Amino acid sequence: MVFMVASCSSFICFSVQAVSCSNLSEWNSATAYNGGTQVKQSGKAYKANWWSQGHSPANYSGQWQEWTLLGSCDGTAASSTKSSSSKPVSSSSKSSVKSSIASSKASSSASGNDCGAAWYRANLTNYESYPAPGSDECVIYNGCTWSGYFYGISGKQPESWVMANNIAAVHLKDWSWLGNKTLNLRQGSKRITVKAYDACSDSDCDGCCTANLAGDGYLIDLEKYTMQRFGSGSGIVEFQVCN
Repeated sequence: MVFMVASCSSFICFSVQAVSCSNLSEWNSATAYNGGTQVKQSGKAYKANWWSQGHSPANYSGQWQEWTLLGSCDGTAASSTKSSSSKPVSSSSKSSVKSSIASSKASSSASGNDCGAAWYRANLTNYESYPAPGSDECVIYNGCTWSGYFYGISGKQPESWVMANNIAAVHLKDWSWLGNKTLNLRQGSKRITVKAYDACSDSDCDGCCTANLAGDGYLIDLEKYTMQRFGSGSGIVEFQVCN
């Protein structure tokens, strides 16, 4: 049973749900959850938005993440005020090994694209090209060192360029056939066309790129702004190489 509790501030009024968790299992880091599965953790109920394993609902229930918070268990919901600012996106892998290669423009977002090539499955992760100083992306994944730099583009790109283009990184092992290529991505009803301007190197993140390989053994790492347009930054994604 779900109970609705109204909560208002001077700016926003919204409802907080209280959920009966008696039939929900505790989240387990070793269990793979399909989209739609409901679990409980630390007195709260969550629903998986898509396939997920190892990502705690308490830590991955923000915008564009794997889990949706359904509410507090058994009528323990409390009033809260919703913030208009968005939570910084955390990265599960960081692109790296920057060098100077010819620059080109990224393809724009496209709906339902299919260029007729074979489709492959990859693990989908995300990163920020311009992370906040002191953030995990900056410190752990060396994001601040390489802000605005991409493996397949010569020179530093401004944040405005990063915001305007659809950017993906691929594992360095696949650069020879995916680097600077146009890729169609699809995950459920989501579609986008991106350019593989960047590469992910294990040397920058203690092997995180290889650890994140999945699907058919590939990695697609979306830059934050591209991820927001796509509507997802994790799970399994299908990709198609178009040129």
